[in-house]
Amino acid sequence: MRGRSRISRRVFLAGCGAALPGAGRAAAGKMIEGAEIVVSSGAIATEPQDAVRAGARILEAGGNAMDAAAAACLASGTIQPETSDVGGYVLCAVVLEGSSGRTFSLDANSVAPAKASERMFEVLPLQGAAAGINAHEYQCVVRGDANVYGPLAAGVPAVMAGVGTLHERWGRLKWPEVVAPALRLLADGFPYRTTARAIAQQESVIRRFEPTRL
Repeated sequence: MRGRSRISRRVFLAGCGAALPGAGRAAAGKMIEGAEIVVSSGAIATEPQDAVRAGARILEAGGNAMDAAAAACLASGTIQPETSDVGGYVLCAVVLEGSSGRTFSLDANSVAPAKASERMFEVLPLQGAAAGINAHEYQCVVRGDANVYGPLAAGVPAVMAGVGTLHERWGRLKWPEVVAPALRLLADGFPYRTTARAIAQQESVIRRFEPTRL
């Protein structure tokens, strides 16, 4: 299944097959690849299709839902860094631990840099301000959207720490097996059109800052 996400610099991982009987057990020859990707057990819900394929192959190789989620996350960040990349953070809403029956939520959010302070952004009155990302998402207005664009907007990324924790605590396969689909995508190459389109859409913002001017 694929759905269009408008969340940028975030990764949402859902181990959909964690509670399914037999999820993650290998069944050679059962995977069907085409417009729809079908595996013998479990489910992958992400985008783009190559990320779905990465997670599905991990399930077919004997991995569990956490292995598949980690592989799909890495593949997605490789192909579409404008929507999910190593510069963002990981949220794994629900992890059902089969050995203990306990339920966990993994939140690997980015953290503010050591020099950050509560006065680093100039917050303006919301009333009468033009609608923008701050007004829509945070119900505030910040001068120049400095908390969204530019050097002050950067947080310490936590994607790899989150994916690593997900795999180390609940995964089944070896780490090189989980990383292999993303490395294969890098070696083989893939269309760059969605990222190129995203760059074009943000051209005016990119040109505002000397280090990112084209």
